[in-house]
Amino acid sequence: MNAAVDHLAQQFTSWSRAAEYGKKHSLVAPWKIVGPTPGSYGMPVWRWDTKGAPADSNVVELAAHKKSAPPADPPVTEAFPEDLRPWRIQNPEEFASSHIPPVWQVYGYVPATGTGLDTGASGTLKSFKLLEVATCINRGTPYAGRATTKGVSVIVVAEGTFGYPARMHALAKHLRCDLKELPAILPVPVNLFQREPVDALIRELKLRGATFVVLDTKWRCSVGAEENSAKDSAVVFGAMERIAREAQCFITAISHTGLADGTRIRGSSSQFAAVDVEVLHTMEGDICTSKISKCKDAEAGAKWFCRAKKIDLPDNPHGSLVLEPADGTNAAASQRKKSLTGLPKLVHDTLSMMAPSGACAVDELIDAVNAKLPEDLTDTGRNRNREFVRRAISRALIPGEYAFMHPGDRIGLTNIVQQTDDKPDPFAIN
Repeated sequence: MNAAVDHLAQQFTSWSRAAEYGKKHSLVAPWKIVGPTPGSYGMPVWRWDTKGAPADSNVVELAAHKKSAPPADPPVTEAFPEDLRPWRIQNPEEFASSHIPPVWQVYGYVPATGTGLDTGASGTLKSFKLLEVATCINRGTPYAGRATTKGVSVIVVAEGTFGYPARMHALAKHLRCDLKELPAILPVPVNLFQREPVDALIRELKLRGATFVVLDTKWRCSVGAEENSAKDSAVVFGAMERIAREAQCFITAISHTGLADGTRIRGSSSQFAAVDVEVLHTMEGDICTSKISKCKDAEAGAKWFCRAKKIDLPDNPHGSLVLEPADGTNAAASQRKKSLTGLPKLVHDTLSMMAPSGACAVDELIDAVNAKLPEDLTDTGRNRNREFVRRAISRALIPGEYAFMHPGDRIGLTNIVQQTDDKPDPFAIN
């Protein structure tokens, strides 16, 4: 019990100073920690005591009021000078005047301080992207067309350390820069679920003056924490917040999506709410899409696209990969088509089989889809399915550019008009 009382007393040093101030002005302590008492489960209990504490009780003085009958609270300015008011309520204009515009390391993406997540399935090039982001910050060069403020980057390579040097050599060769311009590396995991490793990491980051920190990956840096537990996640992200606060940096963790849902981080849903920035990485064919799904100080939704490029290295027959910008049109169209559900998706899938490269008659498409549906008859015996299919085409596929209308009431997956046999070819050689 004495240890618990001592711990609470340390948390209220400012209030203890207020008690000392009160003694000099003939004040006694009204707020006391008294206990334990029956029903308190061995913990100290708060009590308002206007007569002072008994000499044999275990009491910690935290505030003060005057010896007067009846006792009354003194004016705030008398009992609590400005420097002795740790929980002073501020007027709105006073509080709002402390606002400063956000400071960016990568404009609209990486703030000066805070926490983040880079989430994606395996194979979405997350580690390569974060190495490039960290390098751009370290060199002060733009990233994905965004202005960058030069800083100091550190990457905690908690997995894949054997092949990571090859990635760095490939990136330096691709950028035509020296290896020393790339981020510093900590080649061992740091367990965010334990206080001692976090303390050690903070000391190292302060010594280096780090501004941007990457944990690759969160799973390897949170051994012992249950991913599905909001309680354990609070400890892990609390450690990340402490690193950001004490080292004055932005720290992001590479994480994985779940098998059932490739659009959210694996584990507790509290993780998304715990960070300032989240970037979702997806892969469609050879195009990787990065989307800012959350950014507290800027607008979310921005996307950029890239693809992998192989770089040959001396004495390494396999080389390594770097990233280069890519056109995201095809990736965006493919992702848009995946969002179709229900009858529109059935119509689109049927069209893909009937006319994978050209076009077919709309009535033929409607007949083919109708054959796959159970009858939906009205009171007059009319099958309404054809009407529903036509509505799906006119209200979903065509407006969303999942399909395109062609002359002759024909429909296709592209807007390219195919040359038919009944029309002369203007480019034919006679």
